[in-house]
Amino acid sequence: MKDKKLTDAEIVKAWEVIKERKRIPSQYLIDNTFDLINLQKAENERLENTIIALMNYLDILGVDKTDTSFVKEATELNKQIRADIKAEAYKEFADRLKEIFKQYWFDYPIHVFCDETDNLLKELVGE
Repeated sequence: MKDKKLTDAEIVKAWEVIKERKRIPSQYLIDNTFDLINLQKAENERLENTIIALMNYLDILGVDKTDTSFVKEATELNKQIRADIKAEAYKEFADRLKEIFKQYWFDYPIHVFCDETDNLLKELVGE
């Protein structure tokens, strides 16, 4: 059991129990706690670097950072880009799946499978 990493919630709960019962924490809990702290520090650093890069990019674009209307526009653009990427991934998946079945499923009427795959793709991405 000592090889298993504790989840964030398990670490917090363990510390609550230790505090409540006035116990001494195990080295296992201490190690997991430091792992969690280090992960959170790394995530905070990554987010700080992302913010710095974004602010630099906004400077390059000449965007007035006091005007927050660009945030809504950027959010909408981000959603559209993600939807486009997702649609392309569905298309790629369907194409690859059809090729696999064309190569290996000789006994199945492949045109039925391909038609059904195309219909599913149209349903998923609306094209």
